[in-house]
Amino acid sequence: MKKLQNEFDVIIIKNFPQSTNAEALLLMSPATLNLVVLDSRRTKFNRVEKTDIQKEELGITTIQFIINREGYT
Repeated sequence: MKKLQNEFDVIIIKNFPQSTNAEALLLMSPATLNLVVLDSRRTKFNRVEKTDIQKEELGITTIQFIINREGYT
């Protein structure tokens, strides 16, 4: 990751879903910004709470939530 950070200004990683893969947290720690995309129709509120707890426990202060819904009509 450090090598990539030295070589590029911006690195975008499409990570694993947190709810299905604990390895997602490994990529979140060194990141300068983590965007967690939520679908307000499908994402349960406890998923947001769990992410917030993980943020505190692991000291990941760079998590921001985005509410998205594909296919607006």
